[in-house]
Amino acid sequence: MIYSLIPPILIVVSLAGIVIFLIKKAPQVASLEDVSAERGLTEKKSLWAKIRRKKEPTEEGKDLKHRILLFLEKITKKLKLIFLKRVSMSMLLVHQKDVGLPVW
Repeated sequence: MIYSLIPPILIVVSLAGIVIFLIKKAPQVASLEDVSAERGLTEKKSLWAKIRRKKEPTEEGKDLKHRILLFLEKITKKLKLIFLKRVSMSMLLVHQKDVGLPVW
């Protein structure tokens, strides 16, 4: 019974520890933002902003990407067929055993 109480207690204690840690570090983060604003580093450079700023890919890049996607589609179709054939063969074997028919 006590083992069912330990995980929720650990979760609550760890969340409380995270909140306390973040509250203690909040003034330091605010001072870092002030320093970066003074230096003129207010521009945020997130990953999504960098991706949006990139130029459009060239025709060669689009062509290569298109070929890779076609190749992957062909492979997935072939794998799908292979697995479907395996499933149908195994279903036939299972049903033959149920009926009592001889297995090849």
